[in-house]
Amino acid sequence: MAIDYRAILNEVVSHAAESGFFNNVNSHEPIRSHPGSGLTASVWLDSITPIRSSGLATTSVLVVLTVRMYRSTVASPLDDVDAVLADAVSALMDAYQGDFTLGGLVRHVDVFGAYGTPLGVKGGYIQQPESEYRVLDLKLPLVIDDVADQAV
Repeated sequence: MAIDYRAILNEVVSHAAESGFFNNVNSHEPIRSHPGSGLTASVWLDSITPIRSSGLATTSVLVVLTVRMYRSTVASPLDDVDAVLADAVSALMDAYQGDFTLGGLVRHVDVFGAYGTPLGVKGGYIQQPESEYRVLDLKLPLVIDDVADQAV
C-alpha cells in the first residue's frame, strides 16, 4: 500500500496533453527554463495530508496537485489571454471530474473539498527572465484510500 505518484502524475498530464489546448505539458514546475510559447501546462505535487477516512487500521490521504497553465502577457491579442486560459482550465476541470477516479488510481477527485481543498482555480502572474506570464493554478485534490497500515 503506497501512493503510486508516477501513475497519478502520468494520468493528470495525459488529460492535459489530450485536451488539445497546450503546446507543452510538463510533469514539473519549470524553474530554470521559461514555459515556452503558446499555452503551457505544468503539473506538480502541492501537498499530501492524512485524512479521516477508510478503516481503523489504515491511513488514507488527500494528495493535492497543482496544474499551472501559462500564457505570455505579450501574446496577441491581449484581450484573448484570459479567454484562452479560461477555455483550457474549463476543459481540464471537466476532464478531471469526468474521470473521477483517474482510471481507478484514486478514490475520487475531491470536487467540493470534503477533506479541505476543493477543486478550484486561482489566477496570477509570474515573471521569468524572458517574459511575464499570466497563470491559472488549478488545485486538483485527490482522495487515496489505504496508503499505509497503522500499527496496532
